[in-house]
Amino acid sequence: RQRGVTIDVCVKHFETKSRRFTILDAPGHRDFVPNMLQGAVQAEVALLVVDVSHFEAGFDRGGQTKEHLQLVRSLGISQLVVAVNKLDTCEWDQQVFESVKSRLHAFIVGPECGFKAAGVSYIPLSGFSGENMLERKAEALSSWWTGPTLIEAL
Repeated sequence: RQRGVTIDVCVKHFETKSRRFTILDAPGHRDFVPNMLQGAVQAEVALLVVDVSHFEAGFDRGGQTKEHLQLVRSLGISQLVVAVNKLDTCEWDQQVFESVKSRLHAFIVGPECGFKAAGVSYIPLSGFSGENMLERKAEALSSWWTGPTLIEAL
């Protein structure tokens, strides 16, 4: 907690009109990869939350994004939802979303990871404000995003 990282797998349940969900919030920090695997091994769908404000740190500069993607794929998970988070910090800029999406997608469907493109979804959102998690209200996002909310994608 003092370091600001998740250590254990946290389990939460919720329901929509048509489904019951169990969310396993697993650690992303490299020191806790075994803990992440403990949660991921129970999953049917992987939800990767990517921070646009620090994307390079997680993807390029020794971060855990690539390793976590490879690990969940090696566990047999074939469905992936990528939540492109903190887009509100860049005024819902579509180019930022598309840039992050294209860089991730090349890796995700490439030979290093091996997901099928049909099993991968990308959702722009803000976890802080809740925008595009259950509903879309921000005009700046609605001007270009007509896809699903996070819950609809799950």
